[in-house]
Amino acid sequence: MSDDKSKKSPLRSYAEYSALGMEMVAIVLICVFIGVKLDDWVPLKFPLFTLFFVAVGLTGSIVVLVQRTKK
Repeated sequence: MSDDKSKKSPLRSYAEYSALGMEMVAIVLICVFIGVKLDDWVPLKFPLFTLFFVAVGLTGSIVVLVQRTKK
């Protein structure tokens, strides 16, 4: 099998990295949404769940970034 990484077109690379960026943003936004909804449900004066899920989303998006760029 030949190595296709050297034969990628610039447009394909651009599309792959754009999709990766959108996926990272989506992960963080979904986690923020979950945290906000949990904070609305539990009556706390501090947005504990939002901060926790933002940290989870950022960590998850960094993990996805590292896994995809390793290939």
